[in-house]
Amino acid sequence: MIQIMRVGGVHIESGIVYLAVIDPSDLGLGTPVLVAQPKLTPNPDLIDAEALEDLTGRVRQELDGAGVRAVGLVGTRAFKGLQYKNVYSRVFGMCAVMAACTRLGLKYETLKTEIIGTTVQCPAKALEKIDPGAFQFDRPPVYWKAGLAQAYAAAATMCARAGS
Repeated sequence: MIQIMRVGGVHIESGIVYLAVIDPSDLGLGTPVLVAQPKLTPNPDLIDAEALEDLTGRVRQELDGAGVRAVGLVGTRAFKGLQYKNVYSRVFGMCAVMAACTRLGLKYETLKTEIIGTTVQCPAKALEKIDPGAFQFDRPPVYWKAGLAQAYAAAATMCARAGS
């Protein structure tokens, strides 16, 4: 019996965690699996450590509920000129995702945008422009342009790697 490996992709934009989950498919880059919260934000009413624990728990809940076995995170594209406030919010989100994956025993990998772009046949600098039809969507889902497109592209890359 062949086991299908459900995978997740994560993109972090301005501290917001965008989560996409797909199953392997012969049609396009994968079959989307809907998650309750594809956009997760840190709770601003909590102090940093509590907010990190809260965000980790919510990411873990989404990944576990979707039955994900591996997660790919879109790597940082440009380091030159990054401002501390942007780095902090990105690392905060990354820590939540890594901790959630560790608690669930999931494979986790940070993916370079060039590798993602090659997999999904889209320029690394323009992953947000990937065609939603490649994931069997008739129209772009909510948050597609905000960061969900990149998350789906990362998921497709993890799916391709699992199949090879």
